[in-house]
Amino acid sequence: MKPEKIILFDQVCPLCCWYTAGFERLHWLQPGGRQPFPEGLRQWAAQLDPERARHEIPLIDTAGGPTLYGIDALLHLVGQRHPRLAALAGKPIFRRPLGLLYQFISYNRRVIAGSTGCTLPAEGAPAFHPFWRAVWFAVAATVVIAGIVARAQFPAPVLGAAPVLAAAADFWLLAALVFGAAFVRTSDAWGRWAGHAVLGTLLWTPALLLPPGLPTAVATTLIPPLLTLDARRRCG
Repeated sequence: MKPEKIILFDQVCPLCCWYTAGFERLHWLQPGGRQPFPEGLRQWAAQLDPERARHEIPLIDTAGGPTLYGIDALLHLVGQRHPRLAALAGKPIFRRPLGLLYQFISYNRRVIAGSTGCTLPAEGAPAFHPFWRAVWFAVAATVVIAGIVARAQFPAPVLGAAPVLAAAADFWLLAALVFGAAFVRTSDAWGRWAGHAVLGTLLWTPALLLPPGLPTAVATTLIPPLLTLDARRRCG
């Protein structure tokens, strides 16, 4: 049976794949209620604004009703199961900041997630937005600097971290900075590398709080290969 609503998602973006699949698991969408952007663009062209759909996720009414975009689409899905929550989020005092957050994520979704796929508009790739990219760089820099400050304020002997763990964290930071300076050139590449820096900071900084022994051994064993895989994926 054809679903009443179909959401089109950027199939190159892991974040988009993950949360739209979650909509189906939560039964906010009927089975078959999500469709990759290029396929949906061809099938539902008459009901879509292609440029808007790249930046605000579209929710198609398969009966020919109006298409909802972005925050409106998400609030509609939430409202089917949680009408009070959707009504609250739709109030201007919440809708405005939610809209800004949505724009920040939408324009940066591929670099945050480290996607290196096709950048054509017909594939659903977002346009480059100088302001929102600058905001992403500022957020990433703030996270990394906060990690460095925390590391300086609470050195490894105080935290109890094994010296090898602290040395590994320092080596990763140095390697990330050197690699970025030497090889990263484009804004998209810097955006992806900023995501790697954020991920590394969020993994290493809490790990330095671990007590010596088995916890630090596990962290030292697992974090480097995870970050290596992430770096390779982001470099495409």
